[in-house]
Amino acid sequence: LSWHWLARVAAELGDSEIASEMLGREIDLLERLSNEQPENLTRKYLLAQSLQSLALVSQQRGEENKALDILGHERELLEPLLLDKPDDVRWKDQLAQMNLLLSELDAAGGKLAEAKAAARKSADLYWGLYEAAPTVYRIMGFKNSLTMILKLSGDSQLSEADELYRRCQKFHDHAPTHVLADPAIRVQLSDLQRLWAANLRDAGRLEQAEQVLHEPATASEPDK
Repeated sequence: LSWHWLARVAAELGDSEIASEMLGREIDLLERLSNEQPENLTRKYLLAQSLQSLALVSQQRGEENKALDILGHERELLEPLLLDKPDDVRWKDQLAQMNLLLSELDAAGGKLAEAKAAARKSADLYWGLYEAAPTVYRIMGFKNSLTMILKLSGDSQLSEADELYRRCQKFHDHAPTHVLADPAIRVQLSDLQRLWAANLRDAGRLEQAEQVLHEPATASEPDK
């Protein structure tokens, strides 16, 4: 399939109209092929990716309602697949990305409770993936989800973010050496620590912010 590649080139060139058209063609083709061979999970995965790409392009074009409709379609596709194949990381990864984008769109539309719920789902999915197999991409997804939760929480509503941050810290207190030896992962964890301290400071919780900054960093040197 070349539509996705053409859409990517068009998007990089700033032609979102052509990108949207190319992705629409690919989605039509993948939906037809998926209906003809419903057992072919790879096509459904490609369809989910294409739907998410089209939602992103629609968001960039200022078509938020269209993007929300597309993400709804993607969710209808992915959630049954995750129930049927709970150990397949492809569905978890796509749902994590989808919920993070959904959170951004809901927040932009003033639906703050829905946005926070979507960000929490994204954080939980990214964290589950990260615990199973730590990668830079997954800790970045978790950090971005936590950032959305913090943006959507009032100064007196940081308990949910605190629980997520402490979960991360506890995991890395006992992380395998090879995880903390990865400089890129350590940078992300250090950023996460500073982000949490800054939000505590902004909420007037100065003593706690100082404690976080002076704790052994989540991204400290790995144990020898």
